[in-house]
Amino acid sequence: MIPYTLYQNQNANISSGGKWYARAVHQHMGFKELCRHVASHSMLLDESTIKAVMTALEDEVGQLLLDGYSVQMGELGTLSLTIGSQGAESAADFRADRDINALRLNIFPGSKLRTSRLLKKAKFHKLKNEN
Repeated sequence: MIPYTLYQNQNANISSGGKWYARAVHQHMGFKELCRHVASHSMLLDESTIKAVMTALEDEVGQLLLDGYSVQMGELGTLSLTIGSQGAESAADFRADRDINALRLNIFPGSKLRTSRLLKKAKFHKLKNEN
């Protein structure tokens, strides 16, 4: 179940002002807990094996992204980097060390993580709050 709370849009200057909306409340699962959780659902792999594979993936996927690859992670989706840069007056004036100022990680979900598919399976639970 996805826990949520309600909040009221306080911006009176827009058409959605005063309306109430749902906001997901997230719990955090750390790396160690994730490995333990996956292992508890696997008959073949133990926690240490899953941790080793995930750690290797972290290192290798990061390097592949820096080498210019997009990385397809099965049904999890595809990861890629995009570049943010400031404009230069001409192509000849552009310098990567000065003008590239951001890297962004893009995640294109695979079929199992597409939000339209998840929405069909999702169940929601309203948490108690002051509303």
